[in-house]
Amino acid sequence: MAANEQDLRLEILNTLLTTPHRKLELIWPVHRELVEQDPRFYVRLGAWYHDHGDVRDHKEMFIVTLVLSSFEGHRDVGLALLRGLPPYQVVRVLDFIHGRKATRKVRAAPAKEKGKGKNKAVGRASKKEKTAKGERNGESSGALKRGVQCRA
Repeated sequence: MAANEQDLRLEILNTLLTTPHRKLELIWPVHRELVEQDPRFYVRLGAWYHDHGDVRDHKEMFIVTLVLSSFEGHRDVGLALLRGLPPYQVVRVLDFIHGRKATRKVRAAPAKEKGKGKNKAVGRASKKEKTAKGERNGESSGALKRGVQCRA
């Protein structure tokens, strides 16, 4: 009996030492099996790992497993741990629970080429036109910069 218990906890430890790199579906069966075999130890381990663990994927999987567990008190602990997560992790937990786990790669749109002579010339011409238009209306270029109108 003691050897069996040691093997189970050794399996838990080995699972926690692996990093799934956002592939929660790979560690979900192991966590589900562990909570069924030793629910009282699993809830304590989940709370401890939430405080002291380093791998975010396992923190999320402990919460998922506790929230979905039918064992009394697990859901309350899972929801309490969920409240301590940053928003992006809460979304990842909820997406996994609802089966919406999809990794999407967003590709950046190609950079638009800047026009060399055309756009710059238009920009300069419009500045010149504004200055010339202001001088025709009785404003000098210096007064235009200061926002003062000259009277003739």
